Amino acid sequence: MPALPTQKYRMDALEAIGDRQTDFGDTGTHKVAGLSLRVSPSGAKKWTITARRPGAKNPSRYALGDYGDMSLTEARERARDWKEKLRQGIDPVAEKKKAQVAAAARMES
Repeated sequence: MPALPTQKYRMDALEAIGDRQTDFGDTGTHKVAGLSLRVSPSGAKKWTITARRPGAKNPSRYALGDYGDMSLTEARERARDWKEKLRQGIDPVAEKKKAQVAAAARMES
């Protein structure tokens, strides 16, 4: 996995390698293990984290947000929050789905 530059102007210039999505892994002194910036051939960029959810055999990749909407610092904070929930045995994906179902139920009533 190529290294993610920490300067914004260098992240802005990142392109996918070839015709496949490319993950650029977080580096530097404040890095978060599993955090990466995924760049697609079309130029779209998303922050992702690779982690193992409670009860899962293999790690999976989860989107944290779009690059344009979130800075590296914010992505690191979200990734740390995600990993802390996992350490506590909380499944962030299931938690998000419960919140969406509850919001939909409130909208119907």
